[in-house]
Amino acid sequence: MKRICLIGNNGFGKPVFDGQRIKVRTYKNVLESEGFEVNLVELDKPLKRLFKIFSNIKRGIRNCDIVILITSDNGEKILVPYINRLNKKSKKRFVVSQIGTSFLYQYIKSLTEQQKRAFFHEHNFLNLKPKKKTIKNLKMVDVILTETELINGAFSKFFSLDNCSTMTNFRLIEQPKDNKQSCKNKLVYLSRVTARKGIFDLLNVLKDIREKEKIVFSLDIYGTLYMDDEEKSKFNSSLFDGVTYRGEISQDKIINMLQQHDLLCFPTKCEGEGTPGCIIESLIAGTPILSSSFTQADELLKNNYNSLLFEFNNNDDMKKRLLDFFAGNKDYHLLRHNAFLSGQKFTYDYNRKKFLKIVCGDSNEK
Repeated sequence: MKRICLIGNNGFGKPVFDGQRIKVRTYKNVLESEGFEVNLVELDKPLKRLFKIFSNIKRGIRNCDIVILITSDNGEKILVPYINRLNKKSKKRFVVSQIGTSFLYQYIKSLTEQQKRAFFHEHNFLNLKPKKKTIKNLKMVDVILTETELINGAFSKFFSLDNCSTMTNFRLIEQPKDNKQSCKNKLVYLSRVTARKGIFDLLNVLKDIREKEKIVFSLDIYGTLYMDDEEKSKFNSSLFDGVTYRGEISQDKIINMLQQHDLLCFPTKCEGEGTPGCIIESLIAGTPILSSSFTQADELLKNNYNSLLFEFNNNDDMKKRLLDFFAGNKDYHLLRHNAFLSGQKFTYDYNRKKFLKIVCGDSNEK
């Protein structure tokens, strides 16, 4: 049995709602279910525990066969070089599983949304150049996992790497049966509740539809509020009849909740979105998605197949897509079925063989 040192933020086992900690917990549960001995090095509250974290990583590498790092771009900048130094002699297998754009974030964070799209789709790097030290450290990693082929292509080319592989941001979930319920105009929003995710745009569009088109629908809003006091006041005053903020929801209840809704609304205004967990979970549940056409949308969704895509940051187009939906989509059951089929590739069962091969180096070896 191989021993694995898993380094990531697990929130000390408390309930988690963000993508990074959900991914760490998913990997831990998956590896343990496969019979691996997992030693978790907890990265939560790093500034208060810095010395202990470095000490635990050193001990973990010494006593393991495989090292897996899952953290944000800031954590990677510090920990990848540190782990490489510790691992230089022993050469334990080192896997870095990235969160969203991860290492690229420090280079693209100041770009406009249009420039980010050009960066990923056209490999127009706008004269940005990675540091030689960063390239050297990334090349020392055995496998770097990116969540989509789009990020994989840009990441590999920007850093001149040949050690990257794509691994979907899967869930350790047994996919439910295909849901054949009729459309009842029940919408749901499941993400961080913040202006950057487009919540105010969505509410304005829905209010306009309610007042002008007299269409009856409901919207349930789930997620943590990421707003200052002024924004919270604006948010609360934006709610109207049929629109309810329901707070956070635990992971074990998400799929069932999504199946009770007809459409997941994801009106994000963040061009550089990674692989949103809500989209993955909605596809697994067989619930179609209304989404803005952010950079990676086409990697995850197919317009009029499993989703309704509207032009990025275009509320008029969002309204048009919603009106078409409310008008009575005769192909709704097909849209829902296609979402269900698309969700299969985001389950662990679908990715198991590839995951074990990448982690172990041999799918038959543990």
